[in-house]
Amino acid sequence: MKKNKKLLIGLIIAVVVVIGGILIYKGVNNARLDSFYNDLKTLGDKVSYYYDEYGGIPVKEEYTGSENFKAQKNESDSNTYYIIDTNSLEDLNLKNEVTGEGEDVYIINDISHTIYYAKGISVEGKMYYTLPK
Repeated sequence: MKKNKKLLIGLIIAVVVVIGGILIYKGVNNARLDSFYNDLKTLGDKVSYYYDEYGGIPVKEEYTGSENFKAQKNESDSNTYYIIDTNSLEDLNLKNEVTGEGEDVYIINDISHTIYYAKGISVEGKMYYTLPK
């Protein structure tokens, strides 16, 4: 009887640990995606303000890198994208570090003003480049 109780308690503990691990994993991934979306929203707000203030978008140069993000591209996008000059945006505080080099850049479409993270982030095997439509 005591062996059965110990075995049952051991099984319950194992199940709780596994379920806890799954919940923590999901929570971390959800927090990562939420942080990414918040950065894109913040960047979008700053770009909109810049556009209203200066009549243009704050860009460095045309983006000619990989176009993996186009799988999520906005229907009203043209085929021209620019690297956003984040240094020209006042009080920009993003949670995720972006180097501004290679694929590790934020880009914007010249027509729709949709903002993408060219490198994308992977969450549970799915790639994300921009805000959901």
